[in-house]
Amino acid sequence: MKRSRLFALTAVLAALPAVGSSEASQFPSVATASTSCPVDQGTKLKSLDPLRCEVFLQHPGADQRVIAILERFAAEPSEYGVKKPKGKAVVDYFCFNGVNQQSRGRDKQTFDLGGRAATAQRFPAGANCFFAGATASFTGSQKQPEGADIELLLGVQAVAPNADPDCFDAETMCITNDNRFKVEVDWRDFSGQSGSAVAFPRSDDSGTFFFFDPDNTELLLEVIDGCSFNNHFWVFYGATTNVEFELTVTDTQTDQSRVYDNFLGQAAPAITDTRAFATCP
Repeated sequence: MKRSRLFALTAVLAALPAVGSSEASQFPSVATASTSCPVDQGTKLKSLDPLRCEVFLQHPGADQRVIAILERFAAEPSEYGVKKPKGKAVVDYFCFNGVNQQSRGRDKQTFDLGGRAATAQRFPAGANCFFAGATASFTGSQKQPEGADIELLLGVQAVAPNADPDCFDAETMCITNDNRFKVEVDWRDFSGQSGSAVAFPRSDDSGTFFFFDPDNTELLLEVIDGCSFNNHFWVFYGATTNVEFELTVTDTQTDQSRVYDNFLGQAAPAITDTRAFATCP
């Protein structure tokens, strides 16, 4: 994703199918948008105008998973004498239903200088959103170093009505056969820091995860319906990292899980597990 330095709306529209049935092929839609602004040296966060980001949708009649990621990019904080490199923001979700703008929830976020915070909301089908959006209003009073840049990234996925409630978390991806398979990734790096990867679906059966920065995808995964070939669902993934991670795939219909581990310092191998789940159909 290219970082824009214009304080303006940038929308990237995906080709989203109309939702008319519960078949898995009706739920591959993903749309993303981002907006950002440069921050002059000495500017206080609370003096910034809210960042606003929107994604236009082609199917207002579906449940939506809306993810907002807030980031602040800058040089190493200690180089500028920054002792408390945390910022605070309030993320407000909204949708437009063709008549008026509706509030869809609020989250308070704390994010590091050079780091990010992720949050997600569920937009029910009854909201009939023609576009989904979020604004980030900043509450921190700390002065910013030279070259700081703040960005708001929005991702939206149409989700099957019977999806697991956890599918609407920012760190959970649900894919394949009406979002039947739930995927989560936890990581730990060489400095001992740990966390949960942020999930971005890319199609009805695949998606990506990032650990530290949306510009750096650490893991690509797909769950394939191989029932007609060998009576199994398959798990394929590839990762571009040597940090420790634990990837868990759960069949939400049977509660069976497969766990894939990568040890710290090991270059993650590509996995093509064609016998992952014997849970067909």
